[in-house]
Amino acid sequence: MSTVARTRLPDYEHLLGISARGSWDPDAIDLHQDLLRWPSLGSRPRRRLLGLLAGFLVGEQAVAEHLAPFALAAEDPRLAAVLRAQHGEEERHARAIERLWAAFATPGQDPRELLDPGFVALFHERLPAIAATVGDQDGPGLGTAVALYHGLLEGVIFLAGQHALVDLATDHALPGLTEIVERIQRDERWHVSLGMRILVDRPDGPAVARRLADEAPAAVAGWGDLVDPALRDDVIAALGRRLRTVGLA
Repeated sequence: MSTVARTRLPDYEHLLGISARGSWDPDAIDLHQDLLRWPSLGSRPRRRLLGLLAGFLVGEQAVAEHLAPFALAAEDPRLAAVLRAQHGEEERHARAIERLWAAFATPGQDPRELLDPGFVALFHERLPAIAATVGDQDGPGLGTAVALYHGLLEGVIFLAGQHALVDLATDHALPGLTEIVERIQRDERWHVSLGMRILVDRPDGPAVARRLADEAPAAVAGWGDLVDPALRDDVIAALGRRLRTVGLA
């Protein structure tokens, strides 16, 4: 990949610095007003909010569980350090979403019941399978694994769901929920940049990126009517711009 493409993305040391400066505590965010407002919401916004939270509960728990093998597969120690830092953030995101789910969902409610089976399979079947073999000699390779994890799951599915969730929470005056998701968004921005950086640095980056772009529309459609079609289109367009900017498309 060209030197010009590399200069358009932060290096691993810079990303590690972003992580070090971005620590926050999910339990310190006040949900009192949100809990007071929740019973007055209509059935449709409650259904959408719960559906989006269900998607993030399934997704964040899965990515927090399955990132560790990526760092072990990284040959560059600087990259391994950044992936370990990201792992800590993913665990924090999972705790934050678990707190929101406990606050608003019916006790004992299974989040998977609110989601398309194909959406759940990406996190419960495909991600664990690729994480389990990412370091194997005959495995998919770090580039393919990063395209799934950082490119598709975080850079497309999570990005669309976060925008939808912030818009809904803001419209219905849920400040605690809004703050938690916005803080997760800030973390995820550098995670997505990390994924682009890894692909730019790898010889198979362009081929992997083409597969990522091909898969993105069907993946984001897994949100169903929880995410508006126009927002899904915007996220796909944003992926295309990111790939073109760094020379991967």
